[in-house]
Amino acid sequence: MSETTDRGGDIELSSNKPKGQPFLKPLYGFPPYQYTGDVVLMIVYEADKLREISMRERSFLIALTTLCLLVGIVSAAQTPTYKTYSNARFAYSISYPANLLKPQGEAENGDGQAFRSADGHALMRVWGGFNANNESLRAVYDRAVNEFGAGVSYKAIRPDWFVVSALVNGKIHYRKTMLRKDVLKTFEIEYDESQKATYDSVTARIAKSFVG
Repeated sequence: MSETTDRGGDIELSSNKPKGQPFLKPLYGFPPYQYTGDVVLMIVYEADKLREISMRERSFLIALTTLCLLVGIVSAAQTPTYKTYSNARFAYSISYPANLLKPQGEAENGDGQAFRSADGHALMRVWGGFNANNESLRAVYDRAVNEFGAGVSYKAIRPDWFVVSALVNGKIHYRKTMLRKDVLKTFEIEYDESQKATYDSVTARIAKSFVG
């Protein structure tokens, strides 16, 4: 193949070895650049600038990857992982978020257990007890409603269970009690109102898991 040389300003091109300023900076606007003799040269920006851009992109990708990993770790840490506590004396079981609430040990009389958050701002208790006074479920429900007073935000009663939820002094309380023959079985959780985004869904799951 014969060598063809074309000139355009300070640009010198040959078919097998392009030379000149196009390798330092673009002279004619955006590429591609078409020259006579069907020789085409794609011109890029100065090598130093290209290297600078490449390093910035690399640093950005590293930072973005690190951020994604950190978000994943935080999300995994905040996602509740549930375990089940079973009570032999009063024959009930309940789930609890093991990475949020730590069991404090079963009570000496075996009626239940408390679960507390590491920061002390959330507390869950579950217990059973004989209905020694032969109270109706309605009477126990009314007492719970009166206990929380004007803070009650939700309440419901069914033939064999009731629920009362309330906001008192900046804390959300949720209590569920079941009546099984002559045994009352109750769980209650309380947490700061500022933590409702975490514990509202947790409470809903715990309530559904409470059986016996």
